[in-house]
Amino acid sequence: MPLKIVCIIKLMTRLIASLLIFVFLGVLLLVPIPTSAIIKIGGVTPKSGFTFKPCADLTSCAIIIGIQVFLTLFEGKLKCLFGSEQDIFKAGLTPQTVIQDSAYDSIAGVKSLTDTQGNFGGQILTKQKCKCGGKLGVKEVMMIGPPRRTMVAVTSGTKVYDYRSFQPGNWVLGRSTGQVVCRIPKALMIEEIGTSK
Repeated sequence: MPLKIVCIIKLMTRLIASLLIFVFLGVLLLVPIPTSAIIKIGGVTPKSGFTFKPCADLTSCAIIIGIQVFLTLFEGKLKCLFGSEQDIFKAGLTPQTVIQDSAYDSIAGVKSLTDTQGNFGGQILTKQKCKCGGKLGVKEVMMIGPPRRTMVAVTSGTKVYDYRSFQPGNWVLGRSTGQVVCRIPKALMIEEIGTSK
């Protein structure tokens, strides 16, 4: 057989094999396969019979995941956890290996959460412990979802209306001040807030 025909046959064989692989993968992607996954966000794990939808809003979901990844990777190396350089050295770290607190602000979407001084409202998506720089008795911060997304914390000076229920899933309306009461996760002080049951 001439060399040209052999090359054409080999080329056609490879082309047909590639097409069959793409068709096979396409069929696999179209066949529904029942799967389940449990996502743990903000220390909340779903119980059996409990519907858990932390990612109803894609932007909020991306921000929550970004914060969780940051805290998982760098929590033990955050500069605010150490009082002095001597404490950093005691922990076996150096100033070069410690993560500056300002690195938290570079997470996509985080800055927009604390630029929302004033009115806010939406569903409480997550509650997280204040890792660094809690003021005015702040132990936890809340991420509020749309329509007016923000990261806030109840303080000793917050006026609370209605049901006083700050559980994830509840709806809130409130007003925040410009005062940062937790550095990581960065949260603003709530001036006044009302909650659903």
